[in-house]
Amino acid sequence: MDLQEEYAQVFAVGLSMGGLLALYSGLHVPGVCGVSSINAPVFQRSTRTTALAPLIRIFRPYWPKQEQGRQRQLEAEGRFAYDCFPLRAFQSMMELRNQVVRELGDLRVPVLIMQSQNDEVVKSESGRYLAAQLRHREARLVELENSEHVATMGPEKEKIARELAEFITR
Repeated sequence: MDLQEEYAQVFAVGLSMGGLLALYSGLHVPGVCGVSSINAPVFQRSTRTTALAPLIRIFRPYWPKQEQGRQRQLEAEGRFAYDCFPLRAFQSMMELRNQVVRELGDLRVPVLIMQSQNDEVVKSESGRYLAAQLRHREARLVELENSEHVATMGPEKEKIARELAEFITR
């Protein structure tokens, strides 16, 4: 599909791995005129899982999450979360992360980066790293002071919506 033939403007926006996919689309999909990445996993909090996933996945397809209390809290809020990590998919995400990080210098579209400071999955340095790599381009970092990883469902969801609307309509 040729996006430019179908639509006047296309923006790619993603949360977590979707943030990596948004950045990837800005690099590789003709017709994308801007991207926004929310809590993209550039640097993970669980460095042990990140380092060992390629080896462990040979023996175990899934790795159990240790946060059962958090799991119940999410379910009480009406959110769904798996009780384990599929390691092959995790490894694939890390390969995507590596490719996006390598190619950031080639990104030629405006970028809005949003990063939660209380993210329990992704280190907050991820947003600052992306902004630093894109400093010679039209890129803006918004640090979300009160949000966790799934920021779009957190206390700053309206702020996120406003920032995205402003980014897309400017």
